Amino acid sequence: MISVFVCENDSQYLRNITDCIEKLILIDELEVKLEMSVSDPAEIIRFIENKKVDGLYFLDIELDDGQSGIDVARAIREHDPTGTIAFVTAHTHYRELTFRYNTEAVDYIQKGNKVRERIKACIDRACQKYAGRHEGSRYVFKLPKGDEMSCKFEDILFFETDPAVAHRIILHTKRIQYVYYHSLDKIFKELPKNMFFRCHRSCIVNLSNLTQRCKNELMQGKSYVTMQNGAECKVSANKRKALLGFSEIIAWEGAS
Repeated sequence: MISVFVCENDSQYLRNITDCIEKLILIDELEVKLEMSVSDPAEIIRFIENKKVDGLYFLDIELDDGQSGIDVARAIREHDPTGTIAFVTAHTHYRELTFRYNTEAVDYIQKGNKVRERIKACIDRACQKYAGRHEGSRYVFKLPKGDEMSCKFEDILFFETDPAVAHRIILHTKRIQYVYYHSLDKIFKELPKNMFFRCHRSCIVNLSNLTQRCKNELMQGKSYVTMQNGAECKVSANKRKALLGFSEIIAWEGAS
């Protein structure tokens, strides 16, 4: 997840930028968290010194007590070298300095000039960079109309074939279900084997999302496990013992 930091010495403008970011995150349902909105850059530096982040930083050029946003950007680069930095200011003459000091800023946003659009563009840019660095941790598939989708492996509960329609797959995630066409055999080949298990000829389960309730159901000899979304993932009799065997290495959590 991308962590967003805002540093601005004008309290009203700090509020405006913060509100804008919060609304964009909410409307677009982004994998982005507004981590910190402050006037003191030292708070941001202290935070990223002690915690690894994928950061997006909106920095005012002129801060209080003679501090420079450019200096803050250079300090950020020491702890978050792949972070995305954008400067926000009313003074256009600072633009050249941002390049001279090699801050690698992705944008230079002038206050009052299409700020929302520029902030959104910066968030989109940071999301693209993040996806590029973490593309191996996502499952990518295509919906029937051809739209490409992806979701984090950790959010997947299980895959199952639709008994009513040949080659139709129902993908259960923690928040939503997707329906698309594919082969369960091919899907299994695309998944990390240390995380997913073919528990039935029609189902593939995410081992990391099994709960104590699932373990209890298996021990009771049931032919399914109930996942976090309430859906039942089928388990064949000859796979039940193997799935229970994973209890030696899985932290079974959740309802009993």
